Amino acid sequence: MNNNTEHGDKEIVQGTAPSESGRPSWERMPGESVLAYEAAWLYFKMGPSRSHEAVAQAGGKRRSQIQRWSTPGKWVSRAMDYDDHLARIEQKVIETKRRESAEMWRRRKEDHLEKKHQRGERLENKADQMLAFPLAKVNKDGDKTTVNPAGWNFGTAAKISAAGSKMKEEAIKEATEEAVTEG
Repeated sequence: MNNNTEHGDKEIVQGTAPSESGRPSWERMPGESVLAYEAAWLYFKMGPSRSHEAVAQAGGKRRSQIQRWSTPGKWVSRAMDYDDHLARIEQKVIETKRRESAEMWRRRKEDHLEKKHQRGERLENKADQMLAFPLAKVNKDGDKTTVNPAGWNFGTAAKISAAGSKMKEEAIKEATEEAVTEG
């Protein structure tokens, strides 16, 4: 029985309690029979609900046999080591997910700041275009020329320019503050 493959222990997490042989204590001990180890493995996998009675029922053995294997096999301490091992794996997964989530939100914030800066740039450009354009709209239809007032005035251009500048400044300020905080 290959303990690592069949039991799903793909990786031994740093800090795992090794046995005297240097291997994790929940693996088969030297001198431990295959049957005793299979029963021990059932015990380890049961988690908080583990008991000799439950192992006896699941493994089709007598409770007295399970107890004879358990005591010299140090099942209780090995089960605690296995529980600690699983807890470390779970913690590692949680930390990885937190880091990935934090990175995703950092990228989103960075993208948002870039878009905000670009919108501000476009608003400033629009204000420049408005200021370069006459305040009247001239339509020529043959010999007839019609001059209509534009739908904006210098105050509109000034507001758009100010809004664009403010948006760019906010984006730059937020990005700069973030860079200082991270650095």
